[in-house]
Amino acid sequence: MLRVKNDIEKRIKIVFIQGGFRLGGGERQILYFLKYIDRKKIEPYLITYTNEGPLFTEVPKDIEVFNLEEKTRNKLIQLWCLFNILKSISPQFVYCNLAGTSIPLAIIRIFTKPFWVNTKFVISVVNNVNYYKPMHKKLAYLLYKYFDYVLACSTGIYEQLKNEMNLRPSKLGILFNAVDTDFIDKRGKDKVNHQWFSTDIPLIITVASLIPQKSMHDLINAFVLVRKKINSRLIIIGDGVERPKLEKLVSNLDLKSYVDILGYQVNSNRFVAKANVFLLTSKYEGLATVLLEAAIVKTPIVCTNAPYGSADVVKDKSMGIIVEVGNVKGVAQGIIKMLIDKKYAKNCSDNLYNRIVAEFSVQNVVAKFERIISSL
Repeated sequence: MLRVKNDIEKRIKIVFIQGGFRLGGGERQILYFLKYIDRKKIEPYLITYTNEGPLFTEVPKDIEVFNLEEKTRNKLIQLWCLFNILKSISPQFVYCNLAGTSIPLAIIRIFTKPFWVNTKFVISVVNNVNYYKPMHKKLAYLLYKYFDYVLACSTGIYEQLKNEMNLRPSKLGILFNAVDTDFIDKRGKDKVNHQWFSTDIPLIITVASLIPQKSMHDLINAFVLVRKKINSRLIIIGDGVERPKLEKLVSNLDLKSYVDILGYQVNSNRFVAKANVFLLTSKYEGLATVLLEAAIVKTPIVCTNAPYGSADVVKDKSMGIIVEVGNVKGVAQGIIKMLIDKKYAKNCSDNLYNRIVAEFSVQNVVAKFERIISSL
């Protein structure tokens, strides 16, 4: 009994900070840590700015959650509350992975430094800093150097942090985004009630927030070129501010019979698993989780070489087709190749699946995170 008590007391306390629970890649990564981190070694806590969003239901029941929004909506007072909660927990590590949570944490780290002699502040950067909101970008360049350790979700972001933000290599590491292979594979097997999936007409699919970053107009224009060669259909899963513009574009191009914008879907994996090609035409990324999920359900991928992350997933042409950002013709040619050369498409999906399982599985990524934390 005494040994069990001592083991519990020796556990490393880590506080994870989450802005909210919308369906974003960064939010998903925090949940993976909360679910899979070794409870024998680590005692996790969660501080949130809001509990709103569909992913909140996935927070493990054994996690103690502190919701700042319940205390106040005033941003300045929330900062004070965050400081007090951290001080009361007295963790060895504090971790977050989005600009909206990292910047307030850096402010606390700087202005209350004497309180954190035994606490290390660690963040992951999961998107291209140069595409942050202008104020977030300025603050990131100013404040990220004050963290004890900074993890990049892709090799491109690592180089950006080192070369453009001048962070010391000794304070930098790479931790790829994770994917829950078993969970995604299981969801991919769920049935789809959509008439297009019961025909032999090829289906191209994308899953993305309908925002300027994703260059959905390029995607639709590439589909126009594909249809000149192959009778096909396009499924768009996602929602966002660009949706009205995209619906108008589809109408203007007389594509309403061939493009279906489904909006947000609780289980997008079941749709992707039954499509012929997965397409992503982003201008920039960190490391797109949707590419990892498409790989797990073995749907061949055509994507843009968005800075950064896409090249960390689709390493070469044996795993998929990757073209330069804005190359609409190249995207269309990639889709056509995947639809015509079925042997090549299958080889790509098999090769990429094997690599993702080996390097991006949630078990491997969480284990690496634990090793990094233990070494600091």
